[in-house]
Amino acid sequence: MTPEGKIKAMVSRGLKDIQDRHPGQLWVRMPVTRGMGRPWLDYHLCANSHTVAIETKKDPKTGLTPQQKATKRELEAAGAKVFVVNDEPTASFALRWIEACVRR
Repeated sequence: MTPEGKIKAMVSRGLKDIQDRHPGQLWVRMPVTRGMGRPWLDYHLCANSHTVAIETKKDPKTGLTPQQKATKRELEAAGAKVFVVNDEPTASFALRWIEACVRR
């Protein structure tokens, strides 16, 4: 498994756990655009009416691409919450924030 794959697996496990504990409160999609359509980040979520996106990176040194930065800016301008997850602490923070949304 690639380093980024390990981060994605951590996030996916955490999201599945939240979905299992709060049925119907969290919708998750991992779009695969294959270069077609509008760009998106790794995860697209709706957490109890909150729009959330997550982009995973293999480590804290790896930044967003220019296209990912533009997508992040557009999402945030529209009111979405965007997380960049690159290690256990950033994953834990994002997952706690998402769980707080579904508990409301």
